[in-house]
Parts: sequence; structure tokens; C-alpha cells
Amino acid sequence: MGQLMRSAGLLAAALLVMELRSQSVIGDALAAPLVGLFIGGFVLSVLMTVRSSWRSRQAVGAS
Repeated sequence: MGQLMRSAGLLAAALLVMELRSQSVIGDALAAPLVGLFIGGFVLSVLMTVRSSWRSRQAVGAS
């Protein structure tokens, strides 16, 4: 559950940065790396969630 909350938080942060960029609160030079960082973290978090789920299923099947 913690991984899922982290994924949701990273995605929300990316959307917030995109919204701040569209309102010209922050510039492109700052928004682009931040969005990339948050989206990358989101993808990594989702992959780690899938990996842990797959490993737990694999461990249950082995016993």
C-alpha cells in the first residue's frame, strides 16, 4: 500500500508542477526537469510494486 501511495504522490506532484508551469508561476527551465523527475519516480514506483507483487505470487506458488 505504501508503494501505491508513493506512486500517487509522485504523479500528483508532476501534475502540480505542470499546472504551475501553465500559470507561469515557474519557468520551463525548472518545470521540465521536475516533471521528468516526478514521472520517472512514478514509473519506478509502479515497477517496484509490480515486481514485489510478482515475487510474492511466485513465492506462494513455490510452497
